[in-house]
Amino acid sequence: MAFYLEKQETSSTPYILIDEANSRMKMSGTSYPEKTVEFFSEVNTWLDNYLCTDFGAFTFDFALEYYNI
Repeated sequence: MAFYLEKQETSSTPYILIDEANSRMKMSGTSYPEKTVEFFSEVNTWLDNYLCTDFGAFTFDFALEYYNI
């Protein structure tokens, strides 16, 4: 089963879309959540696992206006 995650943008977190079935990931907006590691943990885990596979083309739309790590 392909992984799918969609988080709506808030005043301090970005919009995030991971659509593995369509080989697409998107992040947009601003990013300065209070607990950065916790907020991005699911994204990081999926990305680490996905990059270890034999995948074909993959689209990553990255349009963050502000990113605080």
